[in-house]
Amino acid sequence: MKLHEYQSKNILSQELIQIPKGTVCFDPNAVYEFADTLNGKVVVKAQVLTGGRGKAGGVKIFSSSAQAKKFASSILGTNLVTHQTGNDGALVSSVLVEELLEIQQELYVSISIDSNCKLPFLIVCAAGGMDIEEIAQISPEQILREDIDPLFGLKEYQLRKLIKLLALPDDQSDSFRKFLSAIWDTFQKNDFSLLEINPVVITSDGRLLAADAKIEIDDDAIFRHKEYQKFDNDSEKDLVEKRANDLGLNYIKLDGEVGCVVNGAGLAMATMDIVNETGFQPANFLDVGGGADQQKIVDSLRIILEEKHIQAILINIFGGVLRCDVVANSILEIEKEYPNEIRPFVIRMLGTNSEIASQILQDTKLNIIMVNNLNEASAKIKSFLSSEI
Repeated sequence: MKLHEYQSKNILSQELIQIPKGTVCFDPNAVYEFADTLNGKVVVKAQVLTGGRGKAGGVKIFSSSAQAKKFASSILGTNLVTHQTGNDGALVSSVLVEELLEIQQELYVSISIDSNCKLPFLIVCAAGGMDIEEIAQISPEQILREDIDPLFGLKEYQLRKLIKLLALPDDQSDSFRKFLSAIWDTFQKNDFSLLEINPVVITSDGRLLAADAKIEIDDDAIFRHKEYQKFDNDSEKDLVEKRANDLGLNYIKLDGEVGCVVNGAGLAMATMDIVNETGFQPANFLDVGGGADQQKIVDSLRIILEEKHIQAILINIFGGVLRCDVVANSILEIEKEYPNEIRPFVIRMLGTNSEIASQILQDTKLNIIMVNNLNEASAKIKSFLSSEI
């Protein structure tokens, strides 16, 4: 679960990590009133669950309360389009208004999970305020990484090494060491999957603050943190993903042309890899689960078929608890709802009752292409989509 910046900063503040003076506002008048307490010298930030806000015009600096109010009036209730949102953008329902800082130095700090080595890792960089991907391309030597043993946490020698490599002033070294220890404790205690602070700023008056914050909480650990469940806002979810999740489907919407219906997360990922090898892209990740029934398959196919940008459907089923004939009967049921559907169904079904499933699908009027393996599936998809271009 992703959190807004103001929500992330509230958590950091509760953990005694310093943040700028600020408040979240839902209407322009509130922006004016708070900005007036700071003599109008504020930064106003659109609160959306996406990166690239600044480059998209969602973060502005002002020197008067009236200017801040005018900006808030222009952006609240609109969709902010960034390089991460696509053309639809993300709805701006609130803005964060904060004191304008006199910045002496900016740093980048994040903690995340490395799925390869199965460990959390800390990244620190002296070039704060920039995209970490951009830094990695331009000056990779500036990125300092330390893996963290979750049993022992950040060790003192790791902190000393980072402080030395960053060449921080002596009067800031101890503060930054405590800061890194605090964000690790916060990350671990709250079951975060990401805690990114970009930038961490050292102000001209010597304060060390989290000037921005991005937090993602591990969905599988939310049950341990009921205080954060209030942050799960359905209005900000993709409508198709929300519908699928409500139906008990593991579904993530993507931008490709090939809709995928698969049972099993590992098989779903392998299926997406096969689609990528065709030169085209998967339109979704969809795992119906190993024990799905006919209704769940029908629900999955409805979601796929209602996405008009999808040009082909790949069904990849390994029959076990979910029998292949159940999938075949689900396809026949869908045929009744979409009798004029012309997009191809490339189907690979192996396992329990796969022969029966093939017989069931012989008389369907849908454009069904049965294959024996994923190489054949890849070739059929590539052939069809290439001919459509």
